[in-house]
Amino acid sequence: MSKENHEISAAVATCMDFRFQKLIADWIEERSLYGDHDRIAVAGAAGDRDALLSQIKLSIKLHGTKGVHIINHQNCGKYGNSLVSGSRAELEKHTSDISEIKEIITHEYPEVTVLGYFATLDEDGKANSINPVEI
Repeated sequence: MSKENHEISAAVATCMDFRFQKLIADWIEERSLYGDHDRIAVAGAAGDRDALLSQIKLSIKLHGTKGVHIINHQNCGKYGNSLVSGSRAELEKHTSDISEIKEIITHEYPEVTVLGYFATLDEDGKANSINPVEI
C-alpha cells in the first residue's frame, strides 16, 4: 500500500486512564476525527516524554500526520502525589510538559501543528471537560 492511502489529519495523544476514555471519544467525534486520526495512549501522556514522542513521531512518519492533539488530565497517577489535584501548580506542570513536547515536535516537523489540552474532573471525580491550554 502506498503512503497516500494512510495519511491522516491528526494524532490524538492521551493518558490511558479509564476515567477519561468516554470524554475523549466524544471529543474526537465532535471534531469529526474518527477514521482520520491515530489514537495514542501512554500512561501520563506528556508526563512520559520519551514514550509519547516515539509514538507521535511514528504517527507522523507512517501516516503523514498533520496535527497533534495532546490531552493531559487532572489527578494523573503517573505524576504521583507531587501535584495537588485541581491546583494551579498541577495545571502549570501539565501545560509545561505539553509545551516541551510541542517544542520538540515543531522543531523536527515544522509543518505539524501541535495543540494542548487539559481534561478535568467534576466534584464527584467524573471526567467533565477538555480545555485548551496555552503552549
